[in-house]
Amino acid sequence: MPERSDSFAGTVTLGERGQVVIPAHVRHALRMSPGQRLVVLKPPGAPMLCLVGIENVEAALAALALVCPTANAASESCGDPTSAAETAEK
Repeated sequence: MPERSDSFAGTVTLGERGQVVIPAHVRHALRMSPGQRLVVLKPPGAPMLCLVGIENVEAALAALALVCPTANAASESCGDPTSAAETAEK
C-alpha cells in the first residue's frame, strides 16, 4: 500500500461492469454530485487513469504535463482539452 499523502484518496474495487465507487469523503471534498460528467484521462506511457470533472479538463492536462512530461495536450492518448470535453458531453 502506498504511503498516505495529499494525493492518496483511498482504494476502490473495479466491478464486473467496469464501475468504481468514488469514496464518499473524496466526493464531498471535491463537491462531486450524482450525474456529474467526468472525463477519464490516461497519460501515455503512465500506468494510471485520472478522473476529472469536465469543467476542469484543461487544468488537469496542465497538471499531468508537469508530473508526466509525455502527457501533453497534443498527445494522441490524452487528446486536446477541448475535444476531450466535447467527446465527454456526447
